[in-house]
Amino acid sequence: MTAPVEDKIYASVVGSLPDLSGRCYAITGTTTGTGFWAAVAAVRKSAACVLLLNRPSERTAESERQVVAEGKGASKVISVDCDLQSFASVRAAAERVRGLAAEFGGLDGLVNNAGVMAVPDARTQDGYDVQMQTNHLSHFLLTKLLLPSLEAAASVRGEARVVQHSSGARGNHRAAGEGNLESQFFRQAAPGALGGDGMEACFNRYHQTKLANPVFAMALHEKLLVAGSKIKSLCAEPGVSATNLAANMTAGHRQARKAAARPASASPKDKAKAKARSPQPAGSNFKPQSAADGACPLVEAAFASTASGGDFYMPGEMINGTPVGMAVKCMTAGKPTPTSASMAKQFKNEALTMSQANRLLLWAESERATEEFKVGALSKL
Repeated sequence: MTAPVEDKIYASVVGSLPDLSGRCYAITGTTTGTGFWAAVAAVRKSAACVLLLNRPSERTAESERQVVAEGKGASKVISVDCDLQSFASVRAAAERVRGLAAEFGGLDGLVNNAGVMAVPDARTQDGYDVQMQTNHLSHFLLTKLLLPSLEAAASVRGEARVVQHSSGARGNHRAAGEGNLESQFFRQAAPGALGGDGMEACFNRYHQTKLANPVFAMALHEKLLVAGSKIKSLCAEPGVSATNLAANMTAGHRQARKAAARPASASPKDKAKAKARSPQPAGSNFKPQSAADGACPLVEAAFASTASGGDFYMPGEMINGTPVGMAVKCMTAGKPTPTSASMAKQFKNEALTMSQANRLLLWAESERATEEFKVGALSKL
């Protein structure tokens, strides 16, 4: 059994955050990993209400108990049933969040954290790629439905925030071709029609979703600015940390093989690709940062007093080519601000995120899949 990875920066980052008394936050995907530690940060800083959006399960109930214990009774912690693989569930969750947040004058922050990585080429009950609906489309819909609640809080307390959670997979080194967003991944399709279950195709679909996150964040930032809104749209990426993403990926492929009665072992080529592209587990020679430390960019984007609309937080230290450590802004106010030459090179000054074509495609295809999303009086970029 491998030893847990030690937290190095989480406590100091949380200690630097402002008091969150009187504020209400909703966070998706809080059973483990970065979402759990974002919720812990909120209750440690005395947020009045923290809403945990997850599919109902014993893990959900246990994580709620743990978050409640961290708050020592100062915060109201409530689980809200939300299955991101069902638009109907997302709509029901949004309605419940609006009602709960109304008690506090609106929702101060929506943290769209939940995600899956490189799972098989399967479909949700709505007919969309599991990764795209979980990682982006349902968060797009949730953001749209909760915008009035965010506006209400912003009008009372001066600001509200929406945070998307991306990853290093947004870069085109993880993608097929140039790596731009493609309409086919946002649309309904037959199972297996978006590349199949090979690791290269699985990670290409993952890239599409993780690029969608900052593209959505920055497109929304632009729209909010033009509309004169006090809502801030931000993004974060955790670098590599010891979360359950890789384990969930493996379980997904094992389940898919079992359902299809395939052999249990992947090809050597696919195994090599999976190892190269997946976060290395705690206890390996690499030693990624802890899940709590990996949550720090997300925590700062959601709660730090220095965060502004259009900011994109990521770890600022590179070890063996992998980002870890204290968060820095790779984008500030919607513009690239890489803090190192390697960061600028790896993400090409966030060229894919800055692409107006990607923003237009994302907004149009996301509306097509969910519903029209206007910001203020605007319907176009």
